[in-house]
Amino acid sequence: MKFLREPLVHFLFLGAAMFVLFALVDDSEEGATDRIVVTADQVESLAEGFASTWQRLPTPDELNGLIENHVREEIYYREALAMGLDRDDTIIRRRMRQKLEFLTDDMNAAAEPSDEDLRAYFREEIETFRPSTRVSFDQVFFNLELRGDTATEDASALLAELNGSTEEVDPATLGDGLTLPSAFEDAALERIERRFGGALAEDLTAAPIGSWSGPVESGFGLHIVRVREREAPADPEFEAVRDDVEREWRAARRMEAAEAFFEGLKSRYTVTVETESSP
Repeated sequence: MKFLREPLVHFLFLGAAMFVLFALVDDSEEGATDRIVVTADQVESLAEGFASTWQRLPTPDELNGLIENHVREEIYYREALAMGLDRDDTIIRRRMRQKLEFLTDDMNAAAEPSDEDLRAYFREEIETFRPSTRVSFDQVFFNLELRGDTATEDASALLAELNGSTEEVDPATLGDGLTLPSAFEDAALERIERRFGGALAEDLTAAPIGSWSGPVESGFGLHIVRVREREAPADPEFEAVRDDVEREWRAARRMEAAEAFFEGLKSRYTVTVETESSP
């Protein structure tokens, strides 16, 4: 960092070193045991953090203040550990887990994949990279809260009526009102699944073209649907999605390495799950 190459930095570090030396001088036996050493690297890191925020070097007084705060934090940290304040604290436990996971994630960074590694992964996980099926469909909605126990019966009755008639009707005039449209055009199936849930997406995948099907339940209520058009996409070319394949390959390798690391840690422990509370 160019801030730290300036001559003033040497003066600041000299002043900081004198402060640290003064703070660490303790002739008592206790002081020799419970020492807090603020290293030159830590002082430099404090100065870098200040410079990154304020776009200038700290003055000697400011740097001493940063060091004093660092020492204060270290003392409070050690005393809190000594008092056991880190135990039985869900937030601290989660934070420590996250830090270890971040550490192991850096350690487990995957090696560079070969072209064959990526092609093999592409073949094995082709569904991940295949574009979503697209559908155009109509839907009629039935409000479960409004209709109660008759909702399924009402939906089934309308389903039979629509499939038994050759007369074209406007789906928007049927069923109950819904803020979502009654007709969808060229919609990605994964988008439909996110909005309505897996059951409706599965029905749209298998339903015959041109016929009404259902009723299918979603988070909104009940639906009967008519698929007007459905287009299953072709598999992509490897080169067209190579960057996506490499990203997913790296994520999968990191996950495998992290799981192997955890299983190694877990093997050191005997885990007992009690099914009844102690009296």
